Amino acid sequence: PEMVTKLKAACDARRSDEFIIIGRTDSRSVEGLDGAIERALRYCEAGADMIFINSLESEQEMRKAAKAVPRPVKINVIEGHPPSGFTSAQLFGFGFKLVGYAGIMQRAAGKAMLACLDTFRREDTTEGSLKAILMTPAERYAVLGVEKFKALEAKLLG
Repeated sequence: PEMVTKLKAACDARRSDEFIIIGRTDSRSVEGLDGAIERALRYCEAGADMIFINSLESEQEMRKAAKAVPRPVKINVIEGHPPSGFTSAQLFGFGFKLVGYAGIMQRAAGKAMLACLDTFRREDTTEGSLKAILMTPAERYAVLGVEKFKALEAKLLG
C-alpha cells in the first residue's frame, strides 16, 4: 500500500508525459513470483508506466512476468545472475520492453581505475605504459561535451 501511494503521488506530480514512472518491486525473493506479479498489477492500477520485477530466476519466470503485466516490463542484467545468460534480443523476445545493464559501466570503470592506480604506483609517472591507456585532455573534453557547455556559457553570459 505504501508503494501504491508513492506511485500515485508521483503520477499526480508528473509535469510531462515524456517522464516515465517505473514501479519496482524487489518482493520476488520474499513473496515468490506470484506475489511480485500481484504487486506489479497494483502498481499498474496506481498509474505506473512501466514495471520492474527484480530477481527473476529463470526464463520461465521472465516470460511469465512479462506476459502477466499489462504495462511494459523492464529487466536488469547483472553478470552472474540468471538474466545474464541471455542476449538482449532474447530478453526482448521474452516480452521485456527495456533491458538495463545495471552497473556494467561503473564496474568496468572501477577495474580500469584500479589497473591505472596499480600501474602508476609501480611506474610513478603518467608516461610509459600508463600514458597509452589514458585519454588525452582533448578526448576527455570531447566525451564530456565541454565545448557545448562553453558555448552555452558564452551565450548566457554574453
